[in-house]
Amino acid sequence: MKQTHEDPELWRRLTRFVDQEVILNVSTFVEMIDLEDEEELFYELHPKEVLEHWVVSSMLGQKLRNLGEVVVDVGWHNVWCRTCSGQAIALDSCIDQAFRELILGDDVEHDPEGDWDD
Repeated sequence: MKQTHEDPELWRRLTRFVDQEVILNVSTFVEMIDLEDEEELFYELHPKEVLEHWVVSSMLGQKLRNLGEVVVDVGWHNVWCRTCSGQAIALDSCIDQAFRELILGDDVEHDPEGDWDD
């Protein structure tokens, strides 16, 4: 399968999707809200450390949950507990898969390591 970032048109659509659905980085505010119970459950299931917290749309939050990502309800917001940092969100495999399923209608298997096989 061709990777999204290798196709200029798909990449443009994916980055627009991210701009619309990933709303706000709240990592600096996470100490003010209690996410400990949800994150402890996450650590039991997945040994990866949560590095960033992002408010995402309801649609993306539900899709990320279905893909095995941790998304915590904080008031009226869905907070995605991102386990990577230092790269564009559009490069995360779970975001690419959510885009493919929600926007393109593709049915692809999620690769939690971030590698897409051809």
